[in-house]
Amino acid sequence: MSDWSYMNFEQLISNILNGDICIKDPIMIQNSTGDKTNHISFLSHLLEFKNIHDKNILETLYTILSIFDDEMKGHVRHKHMKPVIERIYNEWYTECPASHKLKFHETGKDFFKKNKVHTSQHKLHCDSCTTLKDKFQKEYDLSINDPNIVAEQPLKPEILHNIDDAKQFKQELESHLQVITDALEEYQSFEWPIYIDLSMKHKSLYLKHNMVQESSIPANIHTIFSNYTFLHSLFKKQLIQQKQVIQQMIDDINSQIEEFEGMNKSFEKLAFIHSSVDDDADDADVDDDADDADVDADASTVVDDADDNIYDEEGNIVEDSVPEVKEDSVPEEVPVKKSSKKSSKKSSKKSSTISFF
Repeated sequence: MSDWSYMNFEQLISNILNGDICIKDPIMIQNSTGDKTNHISFLSHLLEFKNIHDKNILETLYTILSIFDDEMKGHVRHKHMKPVIERIYNEWYTECPASHKLKFHETGKDFFKKNKVHTSQHKLHCDSCTTLKDKFQKEYDLSINDPNIVAEQPLKPEILHNIDDAKQFKQELESHLQVITDALEEYQSFEWPIYIDLSMKHKSLYLKHNMVQESSIPANIHTIFSNYTFLHSLFKKQLIQQKQVIQQMIDDINSQIEEFEGMNKSFEKLAFIHSSVDDDADDADVDDDADDADVDADASTVVDDADDNIYDEEGNIVEDSVPEVKEDSVPEEVPVKKSSKKSSKKSSKKSSTISFF
């Protein structure tokens, strides 16, 4: 707070409940020395407290309304007030309800707990989306031969996990949004005209109607009804704004889901070399080396087709195709059929110790 002298929270609420301050009127405050005055609205006065701000003003108004609901319960049941209130309802041809408390005011505590959780979860999802987009962007900077991209896309499981989390969070937000929508519909049934009418009925009217000189009715009963009505209006306004906040969260999550799904599909468009392709290339290199070695080995041995002798690189005979015959021995003549001439030639070649390719 500044140098201005503000009422403490309990004093402010007490003045509202007792009708000593009207919400629709400016609230006068003084500086610390008391030589200056200023006028601010009720909402501005609330926001001067350090722990009341735009993030929790809705919950603050709900708390004040809850206190007000308990106070109003006693007023509408007052023996000198109840007949006048029933008469006002009859003038509007409306049945006087047994309770003036809205259903949302009975379940609001759970609402605000979820509200805080959803706010923190939304921030986590946004941070996670930003981090994942940064990681994914690095995939585009990798070379097609980079070993980091040859792997089974390590980001893919993380992206799928984020998609599932985002969809689940979206369902929670939509459920939360429905609660706000129902509460706003309930506010449509709030008897605004009747409470405005009661805001114009002073204490003297109650005394006159009951034909009594004095009663425990608050002196500013008309201001009390006025404050109760304006508090509902302020709360409804903040509730509408909160609905827009939740809707914006849902829109953000929808955008994140689209981005994640786009990342997941774009893995198919990334250019990279599979490990199997590299292995095939290596195998091909090994086969070529083996063939070259065979050619070199064969090149060291030369075959002369004219005499079927085998020569080395220097021209020396490695193996004579005609077997050596001793002088004293006479070769035995072996009758050979003409039809078997080709087969015997093949047999002689098969008996050789050198294979020809």
